[in-house]
Amino acid sequence: MKKILFLALVMAMCLTVWPAASLAAGIPFDDVPASAWYYHDVETAYNSGLINGRSATKFKPDDNMTVAEAVKLAACMHQLYHDGAVTLKNGTPNWYDTYMAYAFSNGIIE
Repeated sequence: MKKILFLALVMAMCLTVWPAASLAAGIPFDDVPASAWYYHDVETAYNSGLINGRSATKFKPDDNMTVAEAVKLAACMHQLYHDGAVTLKNGTPNWYDTYMAYAFSNGIIE
């Protein structure tokens, strides 16, 4: 529930950033029913490239957000705001390496 509330807050703060075309496609997460109050927030964040989910088909809306996920979200929001699109991809050996590097180099985290 904490993850959902945080995501809803992020969506409310960033609605002016997303172009209308990014709201088109739906989501692949079978644990986010279309009837859920937060469905459209998850859909917008997914279609904008801000989130991936925990797997290809699971979002896990009741899990807590990790620090790495928060940094990823901040980095992607920053890039979307400044560049108009999210091009960051998962890194290796850790999925979050790319996002941490971006956040450090752009002054998001120290």
